[in-house]
Amino acid sequence: MADRPIIFSAATIRALLAGRKSQDRQVLKPQPYSPQSVVSVSDGRWMSCEPSPITGGTRQMDPWRDLPHAIGDRLWVREAHYLTDTGDFEIAVFSQDSEAVREHVDLINRIAAQYGLPESWKAPHLSLRSPIHMHRWASRLTLTVTEVRVQRLHDITEADALAEGVGSLTVTTPKLGLASVTAIEGYRDLWNILHGPAAWPANPWVAAISFTVRQGNIDSIERAE
Repeated sequence: MADRPIIFSAATIRALLAGRKSQDRQVLKPQPYSPQSVVSVSDGRWMSCEPSPITGGTRQMDPWRDLPHAIGDRLWVREAHYLTDTGDFEIAVFSQDSEAVREHVDLINRIAAQYGLPESWKAPHLSLRSPIHMHRWASRLTLTVTEVRVQRLHDITEADALAEGVGSLTVTTPKLGLASVTAIEGYRDLWNILHGPAAWPANPWVAAISFTVRQGNIDSIERAE
């Protein structure tokens, strides 16, 4: 079991907070040897095998490699944020909490105006920080890995796509009228947005990570248990 940081997009953060996301797919690196590969998984590791025309079985083509996560791992989520302080300790203001951000910006502007502070004082408090710079103590979402599967991307089911935080929709189009868009179709479009227009047709091998979500800092949760 390990504690690891993980970065998610703004849309994914909203899905986690709303309780709509409990899976995440990550591309295996490097990819198995060829499209005909068969992947074996054991004790948190994976390797690819090829069909053997001589024996009729399979032969190992790649060394065993670690999966990106294992059951029991805890993932603390990094997200875009503002970092400020009260004079006694630092606090994080999360970019997805629009009301908190408005209050934070108003407060910094009022303090600067009241005390005649320069823009250089305001800048560190009003600079949106990339998720990669979030400290462990500031994280507010903790995921616990419950399952790790290795599969081709196109093996995702409708239930899986819903667990990825993508909902099914009914849309109106000029030619078709009412048309149903499945969660898989929505996830396909999201995957191409995140990884490039040719990413979905490539149908890569992925690690499908399932997890539970708790709202709270990873260390605060541990101290409370």
